[in-house]
Amino acid sequence: MINHFNLRNILLKKIEHTISILLIKIGVTANMLSILGFLLAIVASFFIIFNNLVLGGIFLLISSIFDMLDGSIARASKTTSLFGAFLDSTLDRISEFLIFSSILIYYLINDSNNIIPIILCITSIGTSFLVSYTRARAESLQVKCTVGIFTRAERIIVLFLGIILSPIVILNTIVISLAIITTLSFVTVIQRMVYTQKHLN
Repeated sequence: MINHFNLRNILLKKIEHTISILLIKIGVTANMLSILGFLLAIVASFFIIFNNLVLGGIFLLISSIFDMLDGSIARASKTTSLFGAFLDSTLDRISEFLIFSSILIYYLINDSNNIIPIILCITSIGTSFLVSYTRARAESLQVKCTVGIFTRAERIIVLFLGIILSPIVILNTIVISLAIITTLSFVTVIQRMVYTQKHLN
């Protein structure tokens, strides 16, 4: 029997594949989407810095959708390549760094006396990068390490909600989202360390 998670995953993959086929037909390549997603992350960063959080959140979401589709386009068009994977991964890391840095700058400009969001920005950057590093390091040791409760997709969703809800609700949703990212990313790092240790032994 197919559980709800698998059903949802199958449905999302089907939608992703359908959109990818349409984009391939108009000449869009995986690398084009990777670069476009990166450029939109830069735009999102500028909106966040200049206190337009709603547009910053929207551009972050669009950027992430493009990032989700680039791999699907590469597989559907049979143009997967080692460089394409390297480019996508590298631009993902830079994009995340830009978004977290823009939030840090936003707080330094608007609320510099509040040290908590500044600390959480730094810890979010560190733990997020460690999630990616532990996977890359494990896979360099021939261990396929995709385990963990909080990967990039979850980080982006939580960050998007934190940014876009901030001007709407009373709670400081950006700080809450950064605390969630820091905590669950650290948990994911531990999960990957344990998983890799078991497989290497």
